Amino acid sequence: MQRAESRNESGSVTLIDAGKDGAFDGQPMLYAATPVIDGGARLGTLVIAIGAAQLEAALRASSGQTVPLGLGDAGSVWLVDPKNQIRAALGAPLGAPDDVPSDAVGEALQGTEAAGSFTSAAGDVLAAVSPLEVADARWAVGVQMPRAAALAPLYRVGLNVAGAVLLAA
Repeated sequence: MQRAESRNESGSVTLIDAGKDGAFDGQPMLYAATPVIDGGARLGTLVIAIGAAQLEAALRASSGQTVPLGLGDAGSVWLVDPKNQIRAALGAPLGAPDDVPSDAVGEALQGTEAAGSFTSAAGDVLAAVSPLEVADARWAVGVQMPRAAALAPLYRVGLNVAGAVLLAA
C-alpha cells in the first residue's frame, strides 16, 4: 500500500496482489488503490478489494452473455496474473495451472498475442491468449477449447457430405 500512498497523480491506480487474505477467509485478493484529490490536496486513498468472484463477474460481463462466451461445456475462458497463477476461470473446470497452454500464456505475459493449437496438461487445445494491462501489471486473458470438441462439428459436416456423395453416386 505504500506505493499507492506515494502516488499523487489524479486517475492513477495501483494494483496490489495481497495473495491469500485472512480477512476474506483465505481467498486470494487484489486491491486497487487510487488517491483521492480535491483541489490539488490529497485527502486520502480509496482502496477496493477484488476477489475471484468479482474477476469472474468481469469476465462474464465482458462477453455480454450469461453462458461463458458460447464455448459449450468443454471450453473455458480464464485470467492469469503476472505470477502465472489462474485468478479467475469460467466454463469447463480447470484442474491445475498447467491446464492452460503455458507457451501461449508466457507470450501474453510478455506482451504478445498468441492463437493456435497448443498442448497443455488438459491435452491438445485450440486457444487464443492476449495480454491485458491492469494498472502497473500485465496479465493474460485467454480462451480455450479441447481440439476434438472444437473440430467435432467439422467432422460431422464432412461425414454428412461424404454420405450425400455416396448416396448420389
